[in-house]
Amino acid sequence: AKLLGMLGDVQAVPVLLRLLEHYEAIDAYHQEAADALVMLGQPAIDACLEAYATTNHEDMRAGIASVLSRGATKDERSYQTLLDFFEQSPELGAIYLAQYGDSRAIAALSQMFDALPFDEQDDSVMRNHVFIELRSAIEELGGQLTAAQQAKADRADAPRRRFAAQMQEGVKRLVAQQQHIEPVASFPSAMGDSATRKQRKLGRNEPCWCGSGKKYKKCHLNLEHS
Repeated sequence: AKLLGMLGDVQAVPVLLRLLEHYEAIDAYHQEAADALVMLGQPAIDACLEAYATTNHEDMRAGIASVLSRGATKDERSYQTLLDFFEQSPELGAIYLAQYGDSRAIAALSQMFDALPFDEQDDSVMRNHVFIELRSAIEELGGQLTAAQQAKADRADAPRRRFAAQMQEGVKRLVAQQQHIEPVASFPSAMGDSATRKQRKLGRNEPCWCGSGKKYKKCHLNLEHS
């Protein structure tokens, strides 16, 4: 797919669009198809706009929005198509509007921020993540949140912050435990090393195994046989 884009073969556009029918952002094949369409320029953008208008396939529309958000040519059709996709998929649509870079989208993003309900029942990290993406898009386009919106975004981000703090605390505990265990773990090793040396038969005039520098007879010989 990427090679087709680099070669500039516009005849490949229908094939690349079919790949987007099962578009997933984390799938390399689908991503490469979108990248190739971006490289093919305006002919591919025109084909994407036509395909978007005639399909109800969610994955296809998401793939096309990804292409339009990164197209070199900015025109009203692309912008309006991205707004339409944003209405259907606010979280992903906010990302694509920010990538597209038209500051006119701030108003739509702000309205969606206010209109979407906050899920009070689910405190999972990603449940209200849409407000994080909306905030990011608004700020990337040069806008600012109202005080109420900022409070809403902070509430949405609270589970992530708690999770991050718990992870950090867990790492600290593991480090502390490791620091406590390591000296204890090294003690048997040192004793074992000493025991090994004690078992070795040294001559009375050889350096003592303890490393004192004294001769064995002047150091540990008498202690070991006492």
